[in-house]
Amino acid sequence: MIWPVLDLLRQHCGVTDADSPEAITAKVHRSFQEVGMAPDAWAPYLLPLLGLEAGTDPLALLSPQAIKARTFETLVQMSINGSRQRPLVMGVTPG
Repeated sequence: MIWPVLDLLRQHCGVTDADSPEAITAKVHRSFQEVGMAPDAWAPYLLPLLGLEAGTDPLALLSPQAIKARTFETLVQMSINGSRQRPLVMGVTPG
């Protein structure tokens, strides 16, 4: 079930398979800035979804449940904030 979310995240941030870890991090940070969110506070929750460990130090002290909840909250806030700038249409189908 995570694949559609990853596809949306990659598309939203403009991440491609050819991007280096540094480029991915920069694109994620830029995407947060574009929707008015502080990249240093929010990016650590999404970078692991994109296969990155660098920049995720703040997560070391959190439980897996806390990380999961905060990751979901990050995705929701990014979507809500982004929808204020451009229309957001999401379709969910049963698995």
